[in-house]
Amino acid sequence: MLASTLKYGCAYIFTEDMSDGQIIEGTLQIVNIFAHLDRLTR
Repeated sequence: MLASTLKYGCAYIFTEDMSDGQIIEGTLQIVNIFAHLDRLTR
């Protein structure tokens, strides 16, 4: 999954299985949607 997102130049990957905010190879940011529910439900 990470290899594909890096290959195609994605900036974000949304997953609950990895650490929110982690940066992979300086370009790909991990986003755990459940860590941000308070901002999405306003």
